[in-house]
Amino acid sequence: MPEHPDQEGVLLVRAHREAALEALSHSLGTSSLCALSRTGRAMPAAKFHEGASRAFADVLRAAGAAPDDELEAIVVAVAARWEADEAGRAGLGPDWAAYAAGGGEGLADLVDELRARAVVRR
Repeated sequence: MPEHPDQEGVLLVRAHREAALEALSHSLGTSSLCALSRTGRAMPAAKFHEGASRAFADVLRAAGAAPDDELEAIVVAVAARWEADEAGRAGLGPDWAAYAAGGGEGLADLVDELRARAVVRR
């Protein structure tokens, strides 16, 4: 249940985070730890999903009790910080690249979904 009545979007973020954690758990229990990113490049799946989970947790922390109409701007701001913080680490190897890509792609997907929901509501 959202902390604030105007926080349906927080439920959406939590659902994305739960999906990332479930995917992380699943990837750790399989023999293959590779996943495909949006670019089609193979990446270590566990690190990819870990990055997505962390990015969604960052959104939930930043959102606090903010109403839904502020959530897209919050996600965009978190994505900008994520890009600045993690992009430089992507060159440190495939694990960091997967972690950075997972968070970045997860946040991009979330922004897309929030924008689509906003269009439907109009």
